[in-house]
Amino acid sequence: MCFSATASFVAGSVLSVLGVATLRATRRKGDIAFAAIPLLFGIQQIVEGLLWLSFRFDAPQLRVATTYLFSFFSHVLWPVFVPFAIGLLETVPWRRKVIRGFQVAGLVVGLYLLYVLVEFPVTAQAAPNIATYRRTSSKSL
Repeated sequence: MCFSATASFVAGSVLSVLGVATLRATRRKGDIAFAAIPLLFGIQQIVEGLLWLSFRFDAPQLRVATTYLFSFFSHVLWPVFVPFAIGLLETVPWRRKVIRGFQVAGLVVGLYLLYVLVEFPVTAQAAPNIATYRRTSSKSL
């Protein structure tokens, strides 16, 4: 949401409640990962709300932790998790093979971005109605 702590907490709370309801409604094991997406996104938004609070209350350790946790969600978890969640839903063999390609691509992208997060530190800064994330190293990729 990156507008404010309030927006992030409201969105995170609504998405988390919907995510729990979605998980409770699942009937097959293969549906669980896909059904967890709203809950995971809700957690991501709550983390961003905490990031906003770290600006307001000048909490540098909280800022670093939430910056990395948010960046892990956005850059590592989603590229890996979504293709695997969709793959668990698919029952047609030839489509499962196609999805496997996306799973491999997502895994490669996620691992590369995890490397980038570890190797090139990330910082977050507050600007009016937006949080910005930047690499702080001048190393070239």
